[in-house]
Amino acid sequence: MTHILVFGKNGFIGKNFCNFLSIKKIQHTSYSSKDIDLLQEESSKKLNLIPKKSYQIFFFSALTPDKGKDEVTLIKNITMIKNFFAYFPKENIDHFFYISSDAVYSLGNEVITDKTLPNPQDLYGLMHLTREKIVVSHLPKEKITILRLTGVYGLGDTHNSYGPNRFMNSAINHKKIEIFGEGKDVRSHIYIGEVINTLNIFMKEKIHGTFCVATEISYSFIDIANLIKSHLKKKNIQIEVLNKKNDNQTTKRFFKDLEVFKKNINLKNNDLEKNIFSYNLK
Repeated sequence: MTHILVFGKNGFIGKNFCNFLSIKKIQHTSYSSKDIDLLQEESSKKLNLIPKKSYQIFFFSALTPDKGKDEVTLIKNITMIKNFFAYFPKENIDHFFYISSDAVYSLGNEVITDKTLPNPQDLYGLMHLTREKIVVSHLPKEKITILRLTGVYGLGDTHNSYGPNRFMNSAINHKKIEIFGEGKDVRSHIYIGEVINTLNIFMKEKIHGTFCVATEISYSFIDIANLIKSHLKKKNIQIEVLNKKNDNQTTKRFFKDLEVFKKNINLKNNDLEKNIFSYNLK
């Protein structure tokens, strides 16, 4: 197998992926911003010092929404990918995996398929779509895999994102779960273990193209909160509504007929309850 380079090794997904590669004894080298700071041009020049051979690149490096969703964060994220392609020799890229987000789609799209056209509604989604286009501008399509992930939960979450991760942490540490708009919004949530399984499948088969990575079953936030409350009933968890919405403000998102459902059957038969409590036990 071609040697693997991982950029963004300390993030939630990057760290779990590196752990998987180590367990499977798959040769890889991983980098964090402390090793090569892609925001700094001088530091990015270290990319030229990497031994000249063929690599599979996994690009997880990004400032996530908890670090900001403004124009400053947008420019920083674009700078990272710009500096990577400025100083990493393209002839040494056997395959490039870019980890994107379903934020590239409009919240007006209730049903998402692999054929749904992107239409980001905030700067975070625009950032990912722009970075996708930058990757495509540098490499032939047969060398590119773009994976648009929905919300990821599980052990090792570094940014306490709204949904299963935050709800579980808050329930255990504060005996309460705070939800917005009565929790009626509906989303897909994917377990980190299934993200890693999917990355492994695409890596082994070198499947190129752009794909959504999500679960077929979506849940409302209030259903997730009640599920956790029921599981931790001895703790007497309280669910607090922070602000209310009209029903016409509620947004829903479902994923249908995705190619990943054929590659990883667990994404069709998603057991959110089992996954949440299995990682909580760890």
